[in-house]
Amino acid sequence: MEDSYFDGEFNLIKTENGYWQITPLPSEEDLDAHYSLNYYQNPHGTYQSNYSNEELTHIRLKNRILIDLLGDVNKSHSVLDVGCGEGFLLKQIYDNSGCKVYGLDYSDYGIIKHNPGLKEFFKKGNIYESLDFLIENQICFDFIILKNVLEHVRDPENLISKLKKILVSGGKLVVTVPNDFSWLQLNLKMTRRVDKDYWIAPPEHLNYFTIDSLTKVIESMGLVCQDTISDFPIEWFNVNTHSNYIQSSKRGPEAHKSRLLLENHINSGDIKLAVNFWKALAQLRMGRAVTLISSKMV
Repeated sequence: MEDSYFDGEFNLIKTENGYWQITPLPSEEDLDAHYSLNYYQNPHGTYQSNYSNEELTHIRLKNRILIDLLGDVNKSHSVLDVGCGEGFLLKQIYDNSGCKVYGLDYSDYGIIKHNPGLKEFFKKGNIYESLDFLIENQICFDFIILKNVLEHVRDPENLISKLKKILVSGGKLVVTVPNDFSWLQLNLKMTRRVDKDYWIAPPEHLNYFTIDSLTKVIESMGLVCQDTISDFPIEWFNVNTHSNYIQSSKRGPEAHKSRLLLENHINSGDIKLAVNFWKALAQLRMGRAVTLISSKMV
């Protein structure tokens, strides 16, 4: 592909580190207003007002995989979740280890609704201002989680740079992003199984990473990549005309239910087998989202 891209509605440019970015970018003020007033309050694919028992099980089991990859987390450690959303992961880490936890997000709507017990460990507001406060006061963490945030910000490298400043030597940074402009997505478009770049979705998603471009961003910040995993490749359904939920949105709920059933089955069994399965998918560059765990060298 060229270094610029127009999907018929939006313009994108390819950055130095290989990910795609919307141009022009919305202002920081517009993003602040959107996330503080609208994002969690309006149900959508990532966050819902209410979850079924199967969906809550799905969240818990996916978190179980991630917590296993983090390694030893105990009472002596501290964990920062930037863009903690509804707080499910932060609560599970806290319940499992009793460590110090701290969450940041633009809105407290999701955490008050789903995990109000975490409110005392939560800071509402512009995450950059919150991070600057932590940097100025030299408050550092053993583990920092950035889950489904990097695709939303104006300057991904700047955000990673700030996080590195408050990560202890030997600490771990966890970053999860959608796996966009992947081979599968481009093949679906090329073979006309889909008629649009359905993954392009500003103003919420401003940046579009593959596993390779995310790795390049992390390494450009001087961090060392340790592990990479994917999640369930729900876009596989779009290869089959009869299950293609982009061609017909009516098929979306059934694809979601199928994903829950299969992913819950995989993640509820032997955890090492499940982790190896998700690692193998990442190596194959498959999966709807990718999680990369990196460390700050001592």
